Amino acid sequence: MQVTPELLEKYQLGLCNKQEEKLVEDWLLLDENDSAYPSVPGENDAIREIWEELREEVSPEPVSLIFNTAHIVRIPTSFAACIAVIFSVWYLSGKSGFSPQDSKSASVAFKSLRTSGGERRKYELPDGTVVFLNAGSELRYPENFTDTSRTAWLTGEAFFEVAKDSLRPFTIHTSHSETRVLGTAFSLKAYVEDPMTTLIVQEGKVRFSDTENKESHLILTANEKGILQSGQLESSNVYAAGYTGWKENKLVLNNQQLTEIVPILERWYGIKVNVSSSELGIRRCTGTFANPTLKSLMASLGYSMNFKYKIHDNDVLIY
Repeated sequence: MQVTPELLEKYQLGLCNKQEEKLVEDWLLLDENDSAYPSVPGENDAIREIWEELREEVSPEPVSLIFNTAHIVRIPTSFAACIAVIFSVWYLSGKSGFSPQDSKSASVAFKSLRTSGGERRKYELPDGTVVFLNAGSELRYPENFTDTSRTAWLTGEAFFEVAKDSLRPFTIHTSHSETRVLGTAFSLKAYVEDPMTTLIVQEGKVRFSDTENKESHLILTANEKGILQSGQLESSNVYAAGYTGWKENKLVLNNQQLTEIVPILERWYGIKVNVSSSELGIRRCTGTFANPTLKSLMASLGYSMNFKYKIHDNDVLIY
């Protein structure tokens, strides 16, 4: 894997996986005389020329801090400037679907939509696309989509009702996947702590691919599910509505183990759940709960899965 402008932008947005983060951070801290110093990222001549000029100015001091949602990295100030310039040239060169005629400004402003634990919200994007964000999720997108594409970055879970536009595909990036549509309705789940990315199509047609291998992809239609895990793509037939009840405040469980239910409860209510034994963790439950309170849901789950529980403030113990 090489450091590219696309990877730098992904890092700046806080969407890199652990391997990508390490690659970028190691690269940022390399000395230009180091034999491992990477080649110039990108194929665009303008990027190459600016990169070479800025690289010559790199010195150990002073030091700047680059912030993103995941970490703080100490890097030379000239490297920070280099990244900013590369981003601008990359966008203006059309690498991300952005072209000079799309904006009079050399920079691209991004907006961020976030939900905290226990919160679910509905938004409308500039193109008319409606987005339902599940708890503990974030969606980032350019303040203005371009004339040729619509692109967004998701961490967490969201349901999209994409406004139809045959001339501008809508692309959603997660840390491991790329989902591309023209106009459809689907749910995409990609929480950082979950190694599995799940796509559920409610209507229309969706192209679902692995970020690391774009040739590996699925074409999914209504009531089909796509799963990406460890670079492997799988598809199956499902009842799509059974996976999207959360946007109507319905908690839906589909024969899931308690170990799978715990993170759902933690995001749904913004709480911490502890299970006392692994034997309890493999017990399963199926059911639909309409806008349940924590107390009523725990009573139902305890009865169905034969366990006891204690609730104290924002902590739940299952035993």
